[in-house]
Amino acid sequence: MDRFFCPDFATGPDALLDEAEAHHLQHVLRYRVGDQVEVFDGRGACAAAEIRELSRRGARLRLTSEAVIDPEPPVRLVLGVAPPKGDRFRWLVEKATELSVGALVPLLCERSVVEPRDSRLQKLEQTVVSACKQCGRNRLMELRSPQSLRDFFSSAGSCRRLAADPGGPRLDVPLAEAGETALVAIGPEGGFSPQEVGLLDELGVARVSLGETILRIETAAIAVAAVARLVGGPPRHAV
Repeated sequence: MDRFFCPDFATGPDALLDEAEAHHLQHVLRYRVGDQVEVFDGRGACAAAEIRELSRRGARLRLTSEAVIDPEPPVRLVLGVAPPKGDRFRWLVEKATELSVGALVPLLCERSVVEPRDSRLQKLEQTVVSACKQCGRNRLMELRSPQSLRDFFSSAGSCRRLAADPGGPRLDVPLAEAGETALVAIGPEGGFSPQEVGLLDELGVARVSLGETILRIETAAIAVAAVARLVGGPPRHAV
């Protein structure tokens, strides 16, 4: 069953799709009045719905099942990543969403080559929605504004803090215990500078290796996300 993003569907018996989602429903997927679809709110809830009205400006659906709420992932992963060039960052956002990463933060490092603008991040938010629709995830991955390495780790509360660095010991599994939050930083292609390595040590951030080979930014980020996912947990609710 195809899925559509509707942030406010849980407020009443009807779900109203915005113009973009309605266009995709009506003109791309060719749905008609009376067809059945699924809606999700990006905060964990999903429900089955029947199409009642279609127009150029939107679509009205009637819920046909009770909303169910997906549980939070056992480990909440916050990834800080020095953005790679071009379409590689969009690919990373898509795959991180599929792997249930809780939040992704573009890191501003000394050797960074990309600083995404607000307009770029807004487009990537749609990538998050599209990935959730495809993979069945009902919670949107949070895409935050760029931060420095110091701010990324200094603003964290009680959680496990790690940074990928070839000079550290091998990353252990699991990444964190169930119920914990893990903050993990992935540096730029040239790695963290000596000054940044010193900052990580000053802040008490554990530096860990992801193996013997040199990984590209997006590969390292996906490797960390896959390790976090290995903790497991209850399956996604079916509508």
